[in-house]
Amino acid sequence: MCMVDRIRELANGMNMSITAVEGALGFGNGTIGKWTKQSPTCDKLKKVADYLGTSVDYILSGEEAQKTPALEISENGREMLRYFESLPERDQILLIGEARGLQLATVGTRNPGVSSGEKAV
Repeated sequence: MCMVDRIRELANGMNMSITAVEGALGFGNGTIGKWTKQSPTCDKLKKVADYLGTSVDYILSGEEAQKTPALEISENGREMLRYFESLPERDQILLIGEARGLQLATVGTRNPGVSSGEKAV
């Protein structure tokens, strides 16, 4: 099924025609129908998706995109990220290398059989 067919199906589900959707969004008559031969602009496609209560992904592919759960980041992590993002790319790469070195050094100093409150013998 092409994107125009999906739009038509969604519009029909709202008891509307494609012409009615075009009118509601201020598009010229036949705009959506032309999308079988030429690609729509991103902003028009987004307006149609929002109006029909769906996603651009669904209109384009017929499938909803999988949403990645948001990561929980501590306040220290957010502060570090703000600092990191303010650096030039070269410095970001250097900082990543330093962080990896710090992590490896920390892992190398741990004694696997000893808890943090005990001393290694």
